[in-house]
Amino acid sequence: MSYKVTPEIFNNKIVEDEKLLTKKEIANFLNVSVKMIDKKVHLNEIPHLHVGRLVRFSKSEVLAWAKESNSSR
Repeated sequence: MSYKVTPEIFNNKIVEDEKLLTKKEIANFLNVSVKMIDKKVHLNEIPHLHVGRLVRFSKSEVLAWAKESNSSR
């Protein structure tokens, strides 16, 4: 299940009309395991948003984070 937020604040930025992804969806997008996503969330290493007790991800924020992480290597 995915959520649409219009507009919402995500990491102090306005996100308009962007579909928020689940852990499973973001894991598939990044081609990693859900367990790795859980670890990154727990360590606050990946941008994420809590919607109640649920964790959701902005695809554009995660993509920017992934590009930044790869460029710093």
